Amino acid sequence: MTTKYKYVFILLTALLAFTAKAQENLTLYHMKGIQQSINQNPAKIPENKFNISLPGLSSTNLHYNNNGFAYADLVAKRADDSLILTIDNMLSKLKDNNTLSTAISTEIIGIGFKVKRSYWSFNAAVKTDVGFNFSKDLLTFALKGNSAFLGKTADLYFKLNTTAYLEYGLGFAQISKNQKLSYGVRFKLLSGIANTQTDRTNITVFTNENDYSIKAKGDILFNTATVDTGDIKFNAPDFIFGKNTGTAFDLGFVYKATEKLTVSASVTDIGAITWNDKVSNYKSKNPNASFDFNGFSLKTFFDGKNGFKASLDSLGDSLRHTFDLVKSTNSYKTKLSTKIYAGASYKLNKTYTVNALFAGRFVNSQMQSNVCLSVNAAATRWLNITGSYSIANGVANNIGLGASVNAGPIQLYFVTDNIIGLSSPDKAQNLDVQAGLNLRFGRTKVAKAAKSLKTDKPKA
Repeated sequence: MTTKYKYVFILLTALLAFTAKAQENLTLYHMKGIQQSINQNPAKIPENKFNISLPGLSSTNLHYNNNGFAYADLVAKRADDSLILTIDNMLSKLKDNNTLSTAISTEIIGIGFKVKRSYWSFNAAVKTDVGFNFSKDLLTFALKGNSAFLGKTADLYFKLNTTAYLEYGLGFAQISKNQKLSYGVRFKLLSGIANTQTDRTNITVFTNENDYSIKAKGDILFNTATVDTGDIKFNAPDFIFGKNTGTAFDLGFVYKATEKLTVSASVTDIGAITWNDKVSNYKSKNPNASFDFNGFSLKTFFDGKNGFKASLDSLGDSLRHTFDLVKSTNSYKTKLSTKIYAGASYKLNKTYTVNALFAGRFVNSQMQSNVCLSVNAAATRWLNITGSYSIANGVANNIGLGASVNAGPIQLYFVTDNIIGLSSPDKAQNLDVQAGLNLRFGRTKVAKAAKSLKTDKPKA
């Protein structure tokens, strides 16, 4: 039963606000021969001349990161195996400002092919994104009330941005004649499915330590598309390319500095979606208006049959004046979560390559910084293995593992940034898993030559 709750906790968090968008796997970036790495750097050119990603099979990515707390920080097990909430312990783990992000991405189809020194690719994918920023005060106030803030101001800051959309990408990469420099670009058309955007939530609550009176202020602005109306009926034309449209692009390069050293960099998801269909906007009617509550007057409270109701009505009127929202239906724009990659690889010998990667992802205008160190091993002609260690958004206990098996034209691959977290999700603050099946045809001359060097025996 306990194990079930652990996985339910991770699952519910991963489905927060029903959707999420992929932060690409860190370990994947430097894995050898996996075409999905072009989603992180469009300048990467696969070894094979023709590549196919099968619908629903070739790439599914799940991502979860919470730099504030893990399930084990909130729930503990008693000696009799019953569960108990350890709220104080969880709150002690929080930073002043915390970030929770989740991600799901599935490639519908992908095709790539070489033409001389160029590589062209097309793909379609369903992508979803959740970014939730919240203050420590917000959870403390929600779980312990205002008694934890006597003589203090509680800053109830949060931002919840979620996006679900379809992406259609056309990529182009080319390598120089001397085979040292490749550069690439991918243009994307976007079709928005649903969105919530928190533009601002400036809410503060001050509690007087002497008489416990409360002074609150609020200024709120948030937008929704489809979510507020609940109208998510499946209509193929609207989902394939509807009224919520946008564009984006990726840029990247790969440079072979020496025979052993290769450096690369890219910027992906530079773009935005304009939300026009089924839109709702909510804005504070009286921005920064204050609400003062000094308790109920006993005389009014117990004055006849209507005293209690009158007191509550008065309280309700004050709350509405401070926090009342005005609804409108204006179009708005949201940016994608732009990502930055910078990597280096050093080939130790024919079997082993060591890699370093910096990856930054913007969540609600704040950058999550990630660092990954990895080692690639060409174990056999048909098996490649990668091991990694990464620090993801301040979470440092991530041991990753990746493997690809090549059987003729069929390639199976699996990669995760936190193999330990998969076995102990209750302690995990970062999880990232990607797996799939690709079809690859036509090895290039360079790849074949490299393979022959490995198998050729030295002359006596």
